[in-house]
Amino acid sequence: MIKGQVNHPGEIENILGLIKTTNTILGKSADRNQFDYLGLMDQHLNKISDALHQFRKSEGIPSLQVNHPISPDASNLFSKDAFNPDFFVPQSDKK
Repeated sequence: MIKGQVNHPGEIENILGLIKTTNTILGKSADRNQFDYLGLMDQHLNKISDALHQFRKSEGIPSLQVNHPISPDASNLFSKDAFNPDFFVPQSDKK
């Protein structure tokens, strides 16, 4: 398992716990039309994203250097400066 290969195995346990909790909530939702998707994102998915981001930083895992709409420095979609404005600017290959 990955826990033996990382410097911060407690963070792995935390991430797995967050995912398990989220899976439990998703398993209890019978009606997709009544499900609180925004609540799921705010209360659970952002926490998972934040924990994964923190784990990457703790382990010294570099972010991918690609032009992507979400900044690799953002821990979730609601982080300050989460969106990379350069992604939305047309690029010209002609010089």
